[in-house]
Amino acid sequence: MGEQIRVLSIGQMNPKITIQDIPENIEWIHISPENVFLYITHVKQEAELEKKPVRRFSAIVIECIKDVKNIDCLDDFIEPYRVFYMSEGYLLSVEQKLFMKRKLAKKCSLRHLPEKLELISKAFYERQSYGDKFHIEQIMISPNVKGKVRYTGHNNVSLSVKDIDDFQEVAIWKYNYLHGDKPFTFWLEYQADKQLEVQLVIHAIKYGSVADIMNRYVYSQKDMETPITLDEQGFVNLCFSLQVRGSGTIHIGALHKRDSRFFEGDFFVGGQTFRDSKREEFHYYFHPGDLTPPLNVYFSGFKGVEGFEGYRMMQRLGAPFLLISDSRLTGGAFYLGSEEFEKGIVNVIRDSLDWLGFTNDQLVLSGLSMGTFGALYYGAKLLPHTILVGKPLVNLGDVAFNELMHRPGVFPTSLDLLQKITGKNSKQTIDALNQRFWQVFDEADFEKTSFVLSYMKNDDYDMNAYHDILNHLKDSRARIISKGIAGRHNDNTNAILEWFRNQYEDVLKLDFKRSRK
Repeated sequence: MGEQIRVLSIGQMNPKITIQDIPENIEWIHISPENVFLYITHVKQEAELEKKPVRRFSAIVIECIKDVKNIDCLDDFIEPYRVFYMSEGYLLSVEQKLFMKRKLAKKCSLRHLPEKLELISKAFYERQSYGDKFHIEQIMISPNVKGKVRYTGHNNVSLSVKDIDDFQEVAIWKYNYLHGDKPFTFWLEYQADKQLEVQLVIHAIKYGSVADIMNRYVYSQKDMETPITLDEQGFVNLCFSLQVRGSGTIHIGALHKRDSRFFEGDFFVGGQTFRDSKREEFHYYFHPGDLTPPLNVYFSGFKGVEGFEGYRMMQRLGAPFLLISDSRLTGGAFYLGSEEFEKGIVNVIRDSLDWLGFTNDQLVLSGLSMGTFGALYYGAKLLPHTILVGKPLVNLGDVAFNELMHRPGVFPTSLDLLQKITGKNSKQTIDALNQRFWQVFDEADFEKTSFVLSYMKNDDYDMNAYHDILNHLKDSRARIISKGIAGRHNDNTNAILEWFRNQYEDVLKLDFKRSRK
């Protein structure tokens, strides 16, 4: 049995739903439309008496939206993407229409409700589902490979093979993955020559055994065009290997493995992933908030565990927000990538603005540490109202150079990033990676953009970032608010975060006339 899922059912469909239709882990709460307000009031009063936070619902199923009066009382009890309705009814009130828009409500027929409940029971748990990855150092190259093997830092390992007539194993991941009672999704970063066929093989081995194979799954290149979900029942060890046929070279990167919500979202219900033709990803999650300006965009910082950062912080602000996360390399590749990849980020932000009916001067881009690069780099392309960052990193070539000279062993991913973006590590590529940012930044007209910056005075990652930003903005009409804090890059994150939050609230209060939450 999975995690407990609370589902609120509103309407008259309850007699049509049998106990067999409701999965064991669903707590099914049914009320009639006319009793919604009374029920919610009672729940709030109980929580106050017990001095406990109000428990939200994992999903709400409404038979007819029109029948639910005072629908706004449900606002604090449900997150977007978790409301389903059978029909809208006629002549909805403004309140009902706005509720459906805020919650991005989805239609579901009564006939398909049992299947939907089965999906809800598996995918609609409240916590964020995280992911991790097998890195390339966890790959063993098969003795079958007679050609060249080349490691490009921690980015990928390249194998060359010739004239393989039948599928042959060329790589196996050293460690098994213990799979429990939840489905999971995996995604392999790889690029292969057209003359080479590739397939991923997964063996499900009985838990506690070393050779008792329960199932064998084979996924072709066609299968791997989309993430593959495995819903193996019970505890098993999963063993991964890669097979090829033909001639050519394959570049193998990380094998990502994540808790699956099936087609209901990545990490959060409603979370989405953009993938370019090189199979590189970024993730994004849009929350409509109260539908009033601004749209707050938060770029996640560097972190080894995959998923989004800043959800609660952005949610408390009340405004619409967009979370963007980068799961490449060890903990992110600073949102740089192919032209297709970078256009994807710009388009996701623009599409969110368009959906809300907002303009660029109703946009705030923000981030901390690695996320500052995303906010500043894409800020130069989008020209928002405000760019709000803490611990800015912009000279990524210098960040890599400082790994050798000032902080050996502290942030080795910076060297992988230099290799990934420029193709090699040298003095010339250090300068080239720095200029990757400044060429975009210097083309922007920031006349209507405010910069809110907090920085570490003794930053050992990018010690010139703050002063370089000021220097490049000196001839612009941009408004700049800043604060310096003593210490190296990671010495006083709490002080940076506190100032960051306070400035966010000030921007919303002073520039958008929003009250503090």
